[in-house]
Amino acid sequence: MRVLWITNLPLHSMKKNDFEKSIITTQSWLTALKDEMINKAEIELGIATIMENPQSYKVQEGNIVHYAIKSSLKSRLHYPMPKTIKKEWTKIIEDFNPDIIHYHGTEFSHGLTLHEIYPNIPSVLSIQGLTTIIERHYYANISPYELLKRKTLYNLIFGGIPQKKKEFLKRGIYEREFIQSVKNVVGRTDWDKSFVKSLNPKVNYFHCEEAMRSDFFRVKWDIKEIKRYTIFTPASYNPIKGFHFLLEAVAILREKYPKIKLRVMGPNITKSSTIKEKLLQTDYALYLRDIIKKHDLGSNIEFLGPLSSNQIAREMKSSHTVVVPSAIENGCNVLAEAMLIGVPSVASSAGGMTTTLKHDMQGYSYNYTEIEMLAYYVSKIWSNDSIALRFSEAARKSSVDRYNPKNVCLETFEIYMKLLNE
Repeated sequence: MRVLWITNLPLHSMKKNDFEKSIITTQSWLTALKDEMINKAEIELGIATIMENPQSYKVQEGNIVHYAIKSSLKSRLHYPMPKTIKKEWTKIIEDFNPDIIHYHGTEFSHGLTLHEIYPNIPSVLSIQGLTTIIERHYYANISPYELLKRKTLYNLIFGGIPQKKKEFLKRGIYEREFIQSVKNVVGRTDWDKSFVKSLNPKVNYFHCEEAMRSDFFRVKWDIKEIKRYTIFTPASYNPIKGFHFLLEAVAILREKYPKIKLRVMGPNITKSSTIKEKLLQTDYALYLRDIIKKHDLGSNIEFLGPLSSNQIAREMKSSHTVVVPSAIENGCNVLAEAMLIGVPSVASSAGGMTTTLKHDMQGYSYNYTEIEMLAYYVSKIWSNDSIALRFSEAARKSSVDRYNPKNVCLETFEIYMKLLNE
């Protein structure tokens, strides 16, 4: 069985070329699934993507074939895509000759473009994020005026939050067209299923979880080894991640826990100590900076920069709580990883996260705008170790089999077999 994955980004192991550096990707779940999939003798795997690169290329990695199509970011957002891109897709299909095409994500137009060229090749579409709904929530309760008065040179050249929202509006148009045109969809939450079924009631919907990386199975949270009153949270680069709400909650928590530490995965986008940093600042970065200044939170926050999966696992293990404050998510991988390790977690009820975490059983869930509830739930965990231990045990128990790459690989393979037997 020859299966061609169509991804939004290259995977970690993919090279631009022999003379260039490895590419870092955020598609960790695909890396975990790929590493398991290559052990199945029944499958020959190809992985194709579109990326900014001097040239298109093909790379062999063991028994996996990687393809990359040269394209600008603008082309990925444009629909229909240029004829040159369509020709490149034709070359890849003729070279790999897939039995099945597995489209990973609806966020860009290249998947829809390929599907229109080869509608009769058996295929399945995996739902990741949904741009249609992201656009609805993109301001995440921030007044447009607050962003306008913080407009920077970077925003004037490359656009700010209002322009990004418009971009998601356009992307949502071809996302909906893509979902309406397919026969088979893979999802993992009630949220994504409800959206897909509203657009395409007759679609075959398969439930399949995403595989987590091995580092998160090797580490287990232990309350005796944590740094108390520390929160670990995902990156903070745009409003839909809800970091501005978390900052307000930290200000409330500091009244009771003056030594509170917020440890943030990713770069400090509020930093402006060099000319380059000042030039790269955005409207949202300035909005965050002003919240930090207002509450004098500088000493309570540490930005950790880019982290490997091993580093993320270690950070989680030492944290008292993981918080996911997003305004919208499907199934957040950071939350899944935290639950797998057994870290007591508080996550907003946005999108599909209520499918991932059961409120008051495996952690706490709250409306993402309710900063007081967020602070209250974190405090409940911090002030009562029995609650923390109960959540830790329940979260880990629910996650070990759920996110095991072997199980996810088997579920995926069974879906492929059903497609071939249609």
